[in-house]
Amino acid sequence: MRWDHVDLFVAGTGAYVPPITPAATVIAAGGYAPDEAARTQQVGAAIAPPGQSTTEMAATAGRAALERSGHAPDDVALLLHTWSMHCGVDLANAAADVQNRLAIGSQCYAAELRNGCNAALGGLQLACAYLVACPSAAMSAAVITSGDTWPAPYIDRWQTGSGFVMGDGGGALVASRRSGFARILATASVTDPSLEKLGRGDEPYGPCRHSAAHPIVLRDRARSFWATEMTRDEFWRRHDRGISAAVHAATGDAQVEIADVDHVVYQFLGRELIERELRPIGRDVDDDLWAYGRNIGHMGPGDHLLGLHRLVESGRFKPGNTALLVGGATGFAWTAVVLKAC
Repeated sequence: MRWDHVDLFVAGTGAYVPPITPAATVIAAGGYAPDEAARTQQVGAAIAPPGQSTTEMAATAGRAALERSGHAPDDVALLLHTWSMHCGVDLANAAADVQNRLAIGSQCYAAELRNGCNAALGGLQLACAYLVACPSAAMSAAVITSGDTWPAPYIDRWQTGSGFVMGDGGGALVASRRSGFARILATASVTDPSLEKLGRGDEPYGPCRHSAAHPIVLRDRARSFWATEMTRDEFWRRHDRGISAAVHAATGDAQVEIADVDHVVYQFLGRELIERELRPIGRDVDDDLWAYGRNIGHMGPGDHLLGLHRLVESGRFKPGNTALLVGGATGFAWTAVVLKAC
């Protein structure tokens, strides 16, 4: 989708990162396998203190993003709150709590958006369309937030998956029709539902049954998928086709060559997994973002929000630079976003 025919910007970003627990401490206690640590090269994970809610972290990041954007809460036409694990309360609308914490009024439509680790980038694409269609000149902003925790014993952040460690935290981004530090040039999304069971395994859709006695083990779901659905090689063929299609569509619409993009923002995964996932688009891992992500862990959909925030706050995203934000999530879905710094 091309957005260069309208004025759409990223106007502000925000991040909240709880205290870091060193991986070495967990390895010494027997909670993280040394061979897995060698594969991921993860050195820490952000872990929220007991009682800190996902919506509190999201709102902390959202408040900072709004302040940086120059927008008032009454400017916000849309709020999309994303998360992967659980908002903390069954049958609650976490987006409404974030909206209330940010003092955004009833003129705003607030909703949760679930699309796994791709939700924030997919949400940005939806927000662009919403802002273009919104008839109110005054309501010229959209807020995207993320908030996740990975609490034991329901999930073991260090060992649930292969090739990554989960981190707690919150992120936010403000999109604007008015002004911003970067113009949104293009977005594109691609899906492949034939890969859906990679994140589910052989577990049926039905009543929620996760508990301390039945924790979520993502690596077991993946093993079931490899054993019953398709080979790893076939999965990677389909993955490579999906991410390539999304990236080529977005960069093509933005009229930017992939090789010429100044910065690539991807997910905070282990080193080996990031390198494999970026291989089909021919880009290397960003050393600064990698150093940041290996300290805090994979924050679900928040990775892209925190990654862009890091890029901006470090001063590396300079006027005229382009940035490619690339997301992927079980389901399977990929979104690519091209920005140009103003």
